[in-house]
Amino acid sequence: MHKIERILWSIPPVLFVLQLAFYIFPVALNDYYMWFYDNGWFDKLIIILLIEYFYLVLNIWKKKSGKFEKWDWTLRLLFVFPPLSFLYYIWKKEAVFEKGN
Repeated sequence: MHKIERILWSIPPVLFVLQLAFYIFPVALNDYYMWFYDNGWFDKLIIILLIEYFYLVLNIWKKKSGKFEKWDWTLRLLFVFPPLSFLYYIWKKEAVFEKGN
């Protein structure tokens, strides 16, 4: 995966983590909260994250590595706070998978 591709695939998880600030500071960010949810941005962000999840899983299963490692990362991306595990996979583990090819 090229660096620009990594940066592009990193944008949705970062936005998802930033939107958690709406729940941590609800009074201070009330105007942004209303804009974010009233305009449907949250729904679009969830759809983009789902597309990214399927892309990363397909990318994992195309690699030539052990089946256990593939299942391990598929389940990690699904269950271990997906936005952060997406970022970890994109920036750290993708290179490990590519070296295995």
